[in-house]
Amino acid sequence: MYSSVIDKILDSLSEVGTDVKSQLQSQLQKALENQGLVTSEAFETQRQVLLRTRQKLSALEERLDELEAVLK
Repeated sequence: MYSSVIDKILDSLSEVGTDVKSQLQSQLQKALENQGLVTSEAFETQRQVLLRTRQKLSALEERLDELEAVLK
């Protein structure tokens, strides 16, 4: 997920030794993971789930209003 960002940063540091480069890559990966970022695919999936949930809730609220009207 973060590999392209890390690769770009590491490419700009090509003169850095292999050990340092490996350690830097590990630290960058950890830092990005700790940010709580999600992929655009995961975001879109959750957005769709939320949309469907809102639609179902709206339909249930309408149905409840209809049933309450009948009982009055």
